[in-house]
Amino acid sequence: MVQVGTGEYAGAMRYLPNETATKLSEGNYYDVGLCLSAWAMLLVSECDLARESGPSAEPIALTRRERMAAASEVLRLLGADVRHCVTDRFWYGRRLAEIQGENLAPAPGAMSQEQLDHALEALAREMLTIRLVEK
Repeated sequence: MVQVGTGEYAGAMRYLPNETATKLSEGNYYDVGLCLSAWAMLLVSECDLARESGPSAEPIALTRRERMAAASEVLRLLGADVRHCVTDRFWYGRRLAEIQGENLAPAPGAMSQEQLDHALEALAREMLTIRLVEK
């Protein structure tokens, strides 16, 4: 995550997709959450990102709105995940508030750990379609 936080987007993208896929395959949802927090930082950054839409199709640039919506969903779920310490959950909430301003989405209702894991897995798989646009 340090690479994303310091603007080293290309460096982050050399490891983040593989790390995310590995943690998903292991079923390690705590670490999937940590990967997703790095993805959220990447989504709110100023770098250009695109989503792969298929093996032969050109990647489609992500709009700022799409990026903020995805980052908000990640942070909202991570803020509700009790596997993360209170300090981390507070940080996720602060970042979410910065992104959404006064339009805060409600925290997820009571979710079972299985439901939360399923939501985190779906978001992680979505993140795996995102690529850095090299200029």
